[in-house]
Amino acid sequence: MKFIPIISLVFLLSCGGTEIDLPDGKELLVVEGWVTDQDKQHWVKISRTVPFDDRSSESPVTDALVIIEDKLNNSYPLSHAQDGNYFSLPFSGMETRSYRLIVELSNGETIQSDWERLNPLMPIKRILKDFFEDQDPETGEDIEVYFPIVVSSDPAEEINFYRYKGFRNGILLNEPSELILLNDQFVNGADSLPNFIPEFRYTFDDTIKVELHSLTKESFDFLELLKSQTTSLGSSSGTSPATLTGNLKNLNNENEIVLGFFGASSVSTDSTIINQ
Repeated sequence: MKFIPIISLVFLLSCGGTEIDLPDGKELLVVEGWVTDQDKQHWVKISRTVPFDDRSSESPVTDALVIIEDKLNNSYPLSHAQDGNYFSLPFSGMETRSYRLIVELSNGETIQSDWERLNPLMPIKRILKDFFEDQDPETGEDIEVYFPIVVSSDPAEEINFYRYKGFRNGILLNEPSELILLNDQFVNGADSLPNFIPEFRYTFDDTIKVELHSLTKESFDFLELLKSQTTSLGSSSGTSPATLTGNLKNLNNENEIVLGFFGASSVSTDSTIINQ
């Protein structure tokens, strides 16, 4: 997931051509990471934004001290691997427990996230599949495009928020349009909650894998804004440009903007193969 400050630009054009020197803009810290109930190495990525005309998309931060902690005072330190990516030793987050991230930068500043509750999740019951007719974008021939129908239950005690991640033959489907979010506002407590996901496109013999993630309302709202910023900008009904600030703050300077989000999720996984 990349976070790019969105800037409104006015281009002045003339017959002879006009060159405009754009200001570099303020360098902002970007922090991304999640803790889940999966027993694995958890990761956090830390970088800084770069000037508009810089060919690189980000500047990695490689010398920070990074810790995930829970409300029972358990701490999980992370070590830098490469390119601003930090990894913990394997551990599994616990349902209903809250977690936060603490980052100590080499300049003495401390970045801290809000507490994120790891909400429980009903497991995926099964994955069905369906298809629709489409045209191959390269050949123009008619093809069958398959997509998953994920069936799961929804607890009735409270409003719940979800994210679906799709994988095709082990590769994450990671286009902005493939960021699939759902809440149960109108189907709270449904015993069988089917969800058609035509945005996850597959062909015959592909392996479909779907992960269902629980979200807090805060992480759902952040991801929803992220999706609207990346899929609707430039359209007549698009979302107005905005800075994608999340749940992180600089304890040394409350006015300093920190981009990104640290979240917590339970995860349920199922898969199937398109062979009939």
